[in-house]
Amino acid sequence: RFAYQSMGAAITYAELHHHVEALAAWLQHNGVKKGDRVALMMPNLMQYPVALFAVLRVGAIVVNINPLYTPHELEHQLRDCGATTIFIAENFAHTLQKVVEHTDIKRVVVTGIGDMLGGLKGRVTNFVVRHVKKMVPAWTLPNHIRFNDALTQGTGLTTLPVALTHDDIAFLQYTGGTTGVAQGAILT
Repeated sequence: RFAYQSMGAAITYAELHHHVEALAAWLQHNGVKKGDRVALMMPNLMQYPVALFAVLRVGAIVVNINPLYTPHELEHQLRDCGATTIFIAENFAHTLQKVVEHTDIKRVVVTGIGDMLGGLKGRVTNFVVRHVKKMVPAWTLPNHIRFNDALTQGTGLTTLPVALTHDDIAFLQYTGGTTGVAQGAILT
């Protein structure tokens, strides 16, 4: 059965499980541990639930970030939550580039819109988004890794079990900041 469908492509629950396990193993083998904050800054893509469940699988804390944030808003949220890892759609990487040196971010995982659409469809989608529609401003983030490369590197690695309770923090969900700057609400 399909777990997610997007842009005419789909992944099954079995494929979702495989991707989550691979990404969780990659996270653990790259130093992400229980309680670490991991930012997710991407629109509604199939990569989002894979990253979300992988972060939760290793006991880390998901911090959703609005992809339309300005550099100032992004820097505030990253500094406030203490995120050390970020998953980001390449369309917004130029914003991160402007502030990353003022944050605790150590690991940057960049994804293209078409990265989980499969084969030719994914490559064509990424080409059109980057070069025809020009939706990806130029950016440079040294030592970043591509989302699909992280999946590949994590495939075959073992995810170590993490003891979790109902009291552990799962999300830091930031408010709209109507009375000032956004603040993180703790969700267990």
